[in-house]
Amino acid sequence: MMCKQATGYFHPEKIQGNWFLCTPEGRTFFVIGVDAVAPSPAPSTEEKNEYKNVIAKYGDADANWGEATARRLQHWGFNTLGTYASPFVEPTYLNDRYPADTKGLHSHPTKLPFITLTRPGYYSMTNDGNYLPEPVKDFMYGSSPFYTGYVPSSGVPDYFDAKLAAWLRSSLSNEEYWTELRSSPYLAFLIGIACEDGDQIYGFGAGDQFPTAPARGFNNPHLGWIIATVAPTQTANASKHALYADTTVHTKLAWRDYLKTKYGTIEALNRAWGANYTTFDSSGQRVSNEYVGKGDGKTTRFVHRFSSWVPSKFSVQFKLGSKFVAGDTNQDTADGTKGPRQRGRIFGPDVDGYIDYASSVAVLNFTKAPAAGESITTNYVQNGWGSGSGLLDEDGRLDHQKWLGGNFKTLSDSNAAVRSDLNSLLAAVSAHFFSSCRKEIKIAFPHTLYLGPDTLGSYGVPPRPEVLESASKYIDVLLLAGTGGFNRQILDYVEQHSNDKPFIETTFRAANPDSDFASYPMDSGVPGFASQADRGRDYQHALAYVRDAASSNGVRPYVGLLWWQYADNWNEKLNWGLVTLLDNAYDGQEDVKHNISCSPPLQTLKCGGENRNYGDLISEVREANSDFHSYHHLGPHCR
Repeated sequence: MMCKQATGYFHPEKIQGNWFLCTPEGRTFFVIGVDAVAPSPAPSTEEKNEYKNVIAKYGDADANWGEATARRLQHWGFNTLGTYASPFVEPTYLNDRYPADTKGLHSHPTKLPFITLTRPGYYSMTNDGNYLPEPVKDFMYGSSPFYTGYVPSSGVPDYFDAKLAAWLRSSLSNEEYWTELRSSPYLAFLIGIACEDGDQIYGFGAGDQFPTAPARGFNNPHLGWIIATVAPTQTANASKHALYADTTVHTKLAWRDYLKTKYGTIEALNRAWGANYTTFDSSGQRVSNEYVGKGDGKTTRFVHRFSSWVPSKFSVQFKLGSKFVAGDTNQDTADGTKGPRQRGRIFGPDVDGYIDYASSVAVLNFTKAPAAGESITTNYVQNGWGSGSGLLDEDGRLDHQKWLGGNFKTLSDSNAAVRSDLNSLLAAVSAHFFSSCRKEIKIAFPHTLYLGPDTLGSYGVPPRPEVLESASKYIDVLLLAGTGGFNRQILDYVEQHSNDKPFIETTFRAANPDSDFASYPMDSGVPGFASQADRGRDYQHALAYVRDAASSNGVRPYVGLLWWQYADNWNEKLNWGLVTLLDNAYDGQEDVKHNISCSPPLQTLKCGGENRNYGDLISEVREANSDFHSYHHLGPHCR
C-alpha cells in the first residue's frame, strides 16, 4: 500500500482511520523487530563466554557477525532492529570486508531499518564524556524514609536540572556514533530515536488504572508523591562516587515553584490542603563555614560536634580549605548496606566517615592527613528537611499524611487538592523531560522520528494519564511495554490519553525450563512458559492480534511489535532470547548438545554444544512473521 507522502524519511500517516508507518519511499511499513541485537559478554558458565564463542564462530564480533545476524533475522521474517542493537549490525556500519555497494561504500549487504537510543538520564548522572561541570543528581537517592517502594539502583535523573539537556546536546553533537550517523548516506534507514531507558524513568511505568500482568502488584508509585517528599538538597552520592557543588534538587524546587505560582501565599496553600506549612521554602537555617579542625600534616581522623542542632540529612558539606571534599549520604554505609536510622555515611574521594544525627556528631577519616594549617570547615542546613515546617522540608512524615496521604501508589488517602496538584506535577515533569529530549534530538536529527523512552509503561500496563497526555504533545510514535497485545479497554485508554498516537509495543516472554536457565525460577512479573514452542505460539497469537487490534472508535493504532531481546540474558537469568548464550538459535536444530551445522542461512557455520537439548521457538516465530507478511500481500519490508 502506498502512503500519501514520500518524505525521504520514516514517518507516520493515518490512512482510512488506521495508523501506518511509511518508508522513505512512501510505502506502508509495519515494524516486526528485535531489541538488543548484540553479542553479550556475559558468561553462560565459568568456562564459557558468549563473546568468545561469537568470535570463534564468525571470526569476529563486528563485520562477519553483524552481516550474518542481519541475514539470520531477515530469514526469520524480522524487518527491524530495535533499541540496543550493536552498531556493527546497523545498516550504517561500513567495513572493508564487505563488497562495494552502488554508492562505492563497503556497507552491509543486508540492511535492516533500525531504532536507536540515547540515554541522557543514565549517563548525565555519571557525567559520561565529561560534558558537564558535575553530574546530574539521582533525585531518588534522597527519597523519604516514609517511601518504602522500589528505588532503581541505577537512579532517576533530576529532571529539571538544565545539565541533563546540556549533556544530551553535547552527546548528540560530539560522540562519534552520532556524528557518523548524521553524515551516513544510509541515515534514511533510521526509523527513530528513543530517549532514555525505562529504568531511568521510574514513575513513567505501569500506572494504577489496570492490574499488571502476568502478576499483579508491579504498578509504579506516583512520581509526584516521591518528588514532594524527597530531600531538596544533595551534597554527595556514594553509589555514583559523586560530589555536588550545586546541592539543589531542581525537580523538588520546580514543585515549590508550581505551588507558589498557583496559590500565591502559603496560607492559601494551607487552606486548600488542610496543611500547616510556614513557608514555601525551608524553615531550616543555613550554616556556612563552621570550623571543624585544622590540619597538622599527621592527623587523619577528626571528630566534630555540630554547633547548631541538628544537621539535615543530605545537606552537609565538608571543605578542606576552599575545596569541597565530602558530603553526607544519609543512611548509606561504606559497604552499601543500610546503617542505623540515625547514622549516615560521609562520602568523598579521599574522605570517609559517618554522621550520628541523633547526637549531632561527625567523624571524618582522611586517606591523607590535611597539610599543616589547612582548615576543615562544614556547611549544612539546621533542622530543615525531615524536621522543619516549610514545604521544602516535607518528607512524608506521619503527621503530614493527614493531607499528603501515605499511599504513594494510588494517592487514595491524599487530600483531593493535594492529589490534583500531584497529578499536575507528574504532567509537568513528564512534559519537561519529553520536550527536552525532543528539542535536542530534532536539532541534531530534524527529520528523524522522536520515539520517547524505549518503553513507556511496564508489566503490560500503560503509564498514568498525565504521562500519556504529556507524551502525546511531543512524541511522534510511542514505544509501549506490553505482554503481547493490549485489550480493547487498554487500547481505548491509550487512544484517549495519548490523543490518538500510533505506537509500537515491546513484548517480553521467557521459557526458563526449556533453556540453559532451567535451574533459575522466572520472576512472577515475567510472562513465563514451559517450552520454547509455547513461547513461539504466544508470539504468534500476539502478532496476529495486533495486526487487526482496534479501539472502540475503529482506529488501529499499532505500527509495530518488538521482541525483547535477541540473546538470553545471563545477568537477569532469563530466557528472553531468540538465541542461546552460545548463539544457537532456539530452533530445535542448533540448540542441542552435540556439534552440528547451523540452520539456514548460516549452514556453513558450526552450532550446538549446549548443556542439553532445547526446543523449537524459531519455527513458530518464522510462521508468525510469514503469515503477517502474506496477510498484507507484501514483502517483509512493507505493510
